[in-house]
Amino acid sequence: MQTEKPQVTAEQLKNTLRAYCFIEDRWFSDEESLPLRAEVGRAWSGLFTDSIKAVLGVKARASHCGQLLSVYPLPFAAGITNYPAISQELAAKYGYVVVYGGDGAAGLQLYFVERSALSLNEALSKFDRISNLKN
Repeated sequence: MQTEKPQVTAEQLKNTLRAYCFIEDRWFSDEESLPLRAEVGRAWSGLFTDSIKAVLGVKARASHCGQLLSVYPLPFAAGITNYPAISQELAAKYGYVVVYGGDGAAGLQLYFVERSALSLNEALSKFDRISNLKN
């Protein structure tokens, strides 16, 4: 017996998947995050983190800063030409995604960071107080 892949819509992910831009210091609007949520819904595996990694083309292992904070380097846009347009767009603009939450959490917050060590350091410093929280 073959089991069907669970279906998740962008609307269902609206309150559980949020994206933040550290470059512009603002949350993505609903319209900006819609393509990302739609692709995560299509790639839905039942786990937030796995679905996000599948959409963004992340192959590297995460660096963890506490139990609820993970850092993934984004691939270069030229290396993920067979991925959705939103994946290529995010990879062209950002270098890292900091993920707050976990597969046991009720959702994820994605913080997109510029492709530089100093920008990543600055972004991670904003999480100093909460990086010691446990799931």
